[in-house]
Amino acid sequence: NQAASAHFANRRIIVASDASGQMNLTSQQISKYIYPLFADIIVPSSKVGVPSSLRQLDTLNFAPRLGAALQLPFKFVLRAGYGIQYPLEQGNQVLSTGVINIPFLADELNQYNVTPLPTKTLVDFFPPYTLGDVTLASLGSPSFFDLNPSRRNPYIQQYNLTIQKSLSGFLSLEVAYVGSKGTALSLSTPLNTPLPGPGNIQARRAWTIFGQGYYLDNTANSNYNALQTKVEVRNRRGLTLLSSYTYGKSISDQGGDLQNSTVQDPNNVAAERARDGWDQRHLFVTSLTYELPFLRHRQGLVGSILGGWNASSIISIASGLPFTPTISVDSANTGTSRRPDRVGSGRLSDPTIDRWFDVSAFTVPAQYTYGNSGNDILDGPATRNWDFGLLKNFALRKIDEGAFLQFRAEFFNFTNTPNFGLPNTNIQTTTAGKILSAGPARVIQFGLKLSF
Repeated sequence: NQAASAHFANRRIIVASDASGQMNLTSQQISKYIYPLFADIIVPSSKVGVPSSLRQLDTLNFAPRLGAALQLPFKFVLRAGYGIQYPLEQGNQVLSTGVINIPFLADELNQYNVTPLPTKTLVDFFPPYTLGDVTLASLGSPSFFDLNPSRRNPYIQQYNLTIQKSLSGFLSLEVAYVGSKGTALSLSTPLNTPLPGPGNIQARRAWTIFGQGYYLDNTANSNYNALQTKVEVRNRRGLTLLSSYTYGKSISDQGGDLQNSTVQDPNNVAAERARDGWDQRHLFVTSLTYELPFLRHRQGLVGSILGGWNASSIISIASGLPFTPTISVDSANTGTSRRPDRVGSGRLSDPTIDRWFDVSAFTVPAQYTYGNSGNDILDGPATRNWDFGLLKNFALRKIDEGAFLQFRAEFFNFTNTPNFGLPNTNIQTTTAGKILSAGPARVIQFGLKLSF
């Protein structure tokens, strides 16, 4: 019973309680200081028909799995599958930001250590408090969460249709349609946000003793559709290969990180629907292991050293991740402005790391308005990577019949190809559109393993 949820519509704080209405106000030291400040708006959960978990039990979690396979002529196989899954939902929305869980959690803000002598040590890190030390003014404007107690558990429907062809007993080809649909996904929508306009933001909020709040409900949706192809070689003369290509797209309206909602306009949540931040349109991966035939059966010192090597390789090529142009000013004067106005496509036919997108295609919105640019409308640079390795086992029969010493030489990013990060998205900075980061350079690793 250490959970609380604001009820924004009624301007109340619902605190977990037992059936008699008794709240747990002694387990957290801060509660005795915070509770008196908000006692007039705190209501025990049992008094409003909400369980102490602050959430009604969802009893509709039906998760079937269905699958079928059909053997067709000419060594074709047709497969289909459908299933529903219920992923775990994140319970704690934010660990600690100001006051978010009155009366159980409050932060002492702006008490930072300074140099050369810290203002706090382990001796006085938690100074004694009295009831008069904690006031509404000292808390600032606490943030809050309004948790819908009747929200459904999120669930994902997954489905696929696959046709596979076997050739010569060692080669198989596969083409599949793969899709998924997320329903009742978590979404945090800003609450207590004033309409765009002039004046102090806090003074224009509907609930002035609180700052920015969030309404957590499971109302978001997502969908993913992809064409997936695969070529597989199973141990053909020492070669094992798996090569796949995916052409897909993932869309949702979740608005990014649900702990800190990226919804710009609380009255237009539909504007957040866009490609997911992890969506890559094209993805090609091929991996193989190959027993090198050179001197494989050669006896003596030459065969022991130069023969019996195995090569491994993983090559991956992927199109770039999407990103969103941003601004650093609050044009709407609401505390939630995030995106510019889009006056052009923003795409360049020949982007470079010094100018990855057309910054002039985006402008700062007019005063007291939100930007009309969507989420994840541009693509970052593609990635190309080749990992390569050589391996050899040296038999140690004089030590043990099954003993061997394994030598490995591994080359990560073998070609030392630079994989650049996303550009600076803030159009109001001098480095807007420039790429200032890249992935790791080539790494070479050697290893010995003794097995006996």
